[in-house]
Amino acid sequence: MFFFFYQSLEFYWHYYTYPTTTNIAVTTPSHFRIPAVTICNRNMIKRTQLCGQYPHLCAKPNNLKGFCQKHSSMCLGKTSDLEIPLFGYYTNSSKNITKELRDTIQQLTFNASLEKNDMFFYPDTKTWRTTYVNSFEFASYARCYSFNLHIFSKEEPSTVDATGPDRRVIASMIHEKKENLYPWVDYQVFLSVHSPLVPDNPIQYGHELTSGYNYEIFLHFKEEHLLPHPYATNCADYDDLWKKNNKTGPRSQEMCREFCRKTYNAQCYGCGYYQTMHSYKWQNLCPYGTLSCKDEKLWKDLELCEENCKPNCLKLKYTYRFKKTKVTTFSNSNFFTVKDMIGVILYTRDRDVTIVSHLPLYNDWELFSYIGGLMGCWLGISVWAMVGISEKSFRKIIWWKPNLRRKLRRIVRSNASSQTHSP
Repeated sequence: MFFFFYQSLEFYWHYYTYPTTTNIAVTTPSHFRIPAVTICNRNMIKRTQLCGQYPHLCAKPNNLKGFCQKHSSMCLGKTSDLEIPLFGYYTNSSKNITKELRDTIQQLTFNASLEKNDMFFYPDTKTWRTTYVNSFEFASYARCYSFNLHIFSKEEPSTVDATGPDRRVIASMIHEKKENLYPWVDYQVFLSVHSPLVPDNPIQYGHELTSGYNYEIFLHFKEEHLLPHPYATNCADYDDLWKKNNKTGPRSQEMCREFCRKTYNAQCYGCGYYQTMHSYKWQNLCPYGTLSCKDEKLWKDLELCEENCKPNCLKLKYTYRFKKTKVTTFSNSNFFTVKDMIGVILYTRDRDVTIVSHLPLYNDWELFSYIGGLMGCWLGISVWAMVGISEKSFRKIIWWKPNLRRKLRRIVRSNASSQTHSP
């Protein structure tokens, strides 16, 4: 009897920790969401354009021969007129000039027209959005173009019919090495494939793209399903919350945290400061050199806000492999060559989805059978026998209850009568 109650109590406490088990399955759903593709170019402005419009921010290299030996791609043709930005790299500069140069590049980056941009082009302009990310190496913002990104919109991400033809996402970019603003850096263009509901910074976490190459990307889809409170995964159904809030608010844990930082930045700085991804213009972003905010109360509010951002109940994950090939053909152009071209093609040929599900380890029937097993092991009786014994005991209690009441009343009356007749 002791061991039965001990193990039953032990299982009871374990049951109410809400343990889970993991199930992995591969399936082919009728539809599935395709990922977002973000391509960033931190050299969106041409060097000759900058130096032509703002000649006081550029100068000839101090050591032209040494510069051209190190950066031969920038010294093609006539080099006597070669000028580079005054960043202090092969030039003499000052803090004020460097600050003005950074601000000017940022304004040109944000004001460049999406439709008229000849450095990035794609067939469908409706599905690509302009975004901005931090380029921490240069303490500036880089311009990006994102396909199927819905962190700021009220639209649903694009889906693919599993029985339909291969879905391809095609984009091209021109990156002329001779037009580098930052000649000391090899890679200027970056790519990231991520969830359409999650912001990402390709410069920090993506892949470098090299001029003169096509990049074919072959996707594999993954999903992870978590459980809400009281289970340990403690997830939130952001999609359901977003729909209930009239399609407003965060659509993922990452965007929930971005909302927290956005509120903190607005209260502490009065501008956007070091968020993963921005959609607003230059005027709303904190300028380079903004001092850190030291308001402890606002910082604690930010930490509490981020702690309340639970994981997504549905996590969309995308794994992929690259196939890198040299560009061999390109339309006739008097300005660009195949060496300047970057092509990106995304394929959705693999329609199998790997689903990782977190499931309750015990359900009600398993709880019933586990206790029954303990009873059979330690007490030598079955659950149904225990139910029968309990039923008989209960009936006896019900039968004895009125008799006990009558006996108690007789005793009370007898005592009262004795007290009345006593002298």
